[in-house]
Amino acid sequence: MQTKKAKEGYLLVSRKEDSLSVTDRVSAPDGTDLTDWEELPETEARELERVFNERRTN
Repeated sequence: MQTKKAKEGYLLVSRKEDSLSVTDRVSAPDGTDLTDWEELPETEARELERVFNERRTN
């Protein structure tokens, strides 16, 4: 099992076609490609999440 953890003050963000995931840590089986998770400052990640959620509800 592999884990990718964001440093303090940052969050990991994965953007896919119709989804957005924001977390402080990702675990996956060995060999899983985790390169689509980018580390962003927490405020920026939360703003992306807010905008994404607003678009989904409108």
